[in-house]
Amino acid sequence: MIKKRIVTSVMLLVVFFSGISAALAGDFIKMTIKENQGDCVGVAPMKCLLVLNKKNGQWENFYDGIQNFNYKEGYRYTILVERTKRTNVPADASAYEYKLVKVLKQKIVKPAKQPAVLKSLSGTEWKLIQLNGKAIGKEGVTLKFDAGTKGYGAYAGCNRMGGGLKWNAKKGTLDFGPAMSTLMACGEDVMKLEHEYNKALSEQSFKVSVKGNKLQLIQKGKVVLEFSK
Repeated sequence: MIKKRIVTSVMLLVVFFSGISAALAGDFIKMTIKENQGDCVGVAPMKCLLVLNKKNGQWENFYDGIQNFNYKEGYRYTILVERTKRTNVPADASAYEYKLVKVLKQKIVKPAKQPAVLKSLSGTEWKLIQLNGKAIGKEGVTLKFDAGTKGYGAYAGCNRMGGGLKWNAKKGTLDFGPAMSTLMACGEDVMKLEHEYNKALSEQSFKVSVKGNKLQLIQKGKVVLEFSK
């Protein structure tokens, strides 16, 4: 009887410590990290690593840091990371933390030749003067292109917006990625303009015309947005 109790106790201890070990141990994930970062918004607009989603083939923002991973722009990485579930997670933090196990592959990726239209937009800031056929009388409604240009930033008087950019060589269009935004509340008129501006840019593709100090973003032969310097 005593022997049976001892065996039972030992088995319970094994199960108990196995449970602790499983809870503390992380799982291992292989990630492909893009050679450039993407625009994203956390507490404020920032840059995020871009991780390949193997299911849909799309690059997606990765909002967490990876311990011991020294990222350098211009290199595409394949890495093995350990993902561990946090305990006592802060309100603004991820449920997991990530730690580099090993860099499996690292290669230099040369940037594609930049089209002339992107060169003309690189690092410039424009003032919105027309939106969906309506003149914009409000000052300070802007569109800014990153040097590169791999991203854009927009402002309509309240929240900062921003997203990625991609030149579609096949269609000859400039593709605007999803617009991320800060979340301040402002006056009704400002918010209405901001919503319309965001909707016009976010996840839209345009033919681009730059003539002198005028920039036009065109869809189906119609000028949707017009800017001046």
